[in-house]
Amino acid sequence: IHVRMKADTDDLGSNRGSEAPVIRNLWYRYDTLPTEWPQDLHVWYGVALRLTNNKAPILWTALYADLADTETWEPLIPEAFPPPSIVISSGHGFHLYWLLQTPLTDAVEVRRWLRLIARRVGGDPNAAEPARVLRVPGTRNIKYADPPLCAMVECHPERRYAPEQFGSEEELEPDQEPVQLDEIVPEPVNWNEVTFPEG
Repeated sequence: IHVRMKADTDDLGSNRGSEAPVIRNLWYRYDTLPTEWPQDLHVWYGVALRLTNNKAPILWTALYADLADTETWEPLIPEAFPPPSIVISSGHGFHLYWLLQTPLTDAVEVRRWLRLIARRVGGDPNAAEPARVLRVPGTRNIKYADPPLCAMVECHPERRYAPEQFGSEEELEPDQEPVQLDEIVPEPVNWNEVTFPEG
């Protein structure tokens, strides 16, 4: 799982003397994720799974939508549209996840379904991308003076869907744009030297 951390200073120990934001990309096995995260950094994770140290996502176990600048999400879900499996309060809106019965492996197909969902629920179209990173629950949205907590609101793991439940093939937009999956440059990790938190 790809985890991205960002600071507005050189707190992460790189870019010394630079005013540019510091970004660090980390890689975890799914069963070794930390149980606690920094509270003074932006922390996002890649929804799609990747091979170790591979910047390109290869497996999508959920589809998602980013609802920004809203204090509620329920009225935005159309009648008869599948309810989300997981709802996360991002600190400035909501992230909705729909778990899939069978993972998807085609990035172009994933993007077409993400864009359809975004249109249906009023999600941010810029977040409807296969390589998207979203904020990690338990961290804070430090864009604000009083950083709000990103927290889980609902979790229904029994809700699992086939993509066709979100709409018909005819409703999918033609997709001829290249999918950018290699925008993230990973930092090599020697797993023999990594110590993970217990739990």
